[in-house]
Amino acid sequence: MDKRIPLYERILFENRPSMSNYHYHDWFEIYYVISGKCHYYVEDAIYTLKENDIMFVSSCVPHKTIYQAGNTERVLLSFPKERIPASVLPAIKKKSLYYTPTLEEQQRLKKLFSLFEAEKCKKDLFTNELYNGYLTEILAVIFRGAQENETVQSPLRPIIEKVITYLNENYAQQITLSQVAELTSFTPSYFSVLFKQVTGIGFKEYLILIRLTNAQRMLKKTNKTISEIAYACGFNDSNYFSSQFAKYFEISPLQFRKQQHK
Repeated sequence: MDKRIPLYERILFENRPSMSNYHYHDWFEIYYVISGKCHYYVEDAIYTLKENDIMFVSSCVPHKTIYQAGNTERVLLSFPKERIPASVLPAIKKKSLYYTPTLEEQQRLKKLFSLFEAEKCKKDLFTNELYNGYLTEILAVIFRGAQENETVQSPLRPIIEKVITYLNENYAQQITLSQVAELTSFTPSYFSVLFKQVTGIGFKEYLILIRLTNAQRMLKKTNKTISEIAYACGFNDSNYFSSQFAKYFEISPLQFRKQQHK
């Protein structure tokens, strides 16, 4: 990547097959959903991004995207660390950030992304400087909003992060909403609402996605049968496992395994 400028890309995915493998790179990314929705995996966490949601991912952080049925349009900004203003760097405390902008921020960000889009058609002497200026403003809007939002959510977010760690360590066991809610001292109903607020995805679906992601890993790296993998990942029924796998990855477990060994 050219370290002088950010790379802007806007794409409409029409029933695109899901990205199957984690990847990482030595630049930073801002992923902005214009329409539709997708599941965004970053390290050990999963987030559901819908219209106007943003995911910021630092360099060398494993991530992947699963697109759902229907169309998803998104903007992707890729840029090296050298393009992040010194005033913004201290705000980047974590390797990733999931953020839903306010209505006012949404309008401002949409305008900035449209300016990126318009500038792509010009490409003259001033393009690089304008790109860098737009990027600086986008980063400032996102991280100022995130800091203000974190002030309200800071006592609760660590609790959900603790639950996510628990799910990643115990996904092979039989886990219920009530059981996990007890770990937080919240009622199941309140915990369910809080979990979705923080991750953008319901607890049950989140657990299924963790299990499916680990099933992918086992399909690639072991010789276990489909049924053995299903039970090892917490599914009681191999047929249900196969149907869920096909639902999210648009391919059967057996077809996925064959693809990995071509």
